[in-house]
Amino acid sequence: MPAFAPAGPLRVDLQGATSPNGTVLTGATSGTGQAVLVAGYQNLVLYLTSSGTTSGGVVTIEEASDIGYGGTWSSVTTVNASSFSGGATVAYHFPVSAYGAIRARISSAITGGGSIAVVLRAN
Repeated sequence: MPAFAPAGPLRVDLQGATSPNGTVLTGATSGTGQAVLVAGYQNLVLYLTSSGTTSGGVVTIEEASDIGYGGTWSSVTTVNASSFSGGATVAYHFPVSAYGAIRARISSAITGGGSIAVVLRAN
């Protein structure tokens, strides 16, 4: 079976609305972001950015074998929204592994009046 070869660098907004140039316009306070197929990418980084005050809430980064998986996704890590409040950004660098698909899910609602955006970069 031939190895999967990515087409090139990848940038995907997993949570929040974006303009064509990638600038976050609005964020999310609840919900599950889109799943992204990352098979074949060796370097994965998620950037979580707050807009306004995020005093509470949890973002869970999850993985599954495929974007269409309908069961319960496996948790990779969690990030407390209070750790990146006031416009701050926190980066999560995935350890080198063979991920199939990843997504961001707000597992505990974002509180404090602010919202978040999650962006994936991979190569």
